[in-house]
Amino acid sequence: MALLVLLLTIAAAANAQDPPMGVLSDVGIDQRLNEAVPLDLAFRDEMGRAVRLADYFGEKPVILSLNYYDCPMLCTLIL
Repeated sequence: MALLVLLLTIAAAANAQDPPMGVLSDVGIDQRLNEAVPLDLAFRDEMGRAVRLADYFGEKPVILSLNYYDCPMLCTLIL
């Protein structure tokens, strides 16, 4: 039993690799308080199509919260 636990621990540690530093070097936060987000800003929708914010929002005020629901690498660093 102890050998099984040891093997599972080693396997889990082998799968928990750090992300490559090249990818993380471009990650950052630019805080721009009290600025409007341009409505021609392009995003990808749930089907992978390019969409603009103007396609969804008109003149009404909007609170935009960007979230990942499936994080391949950075969730443990962010959350």
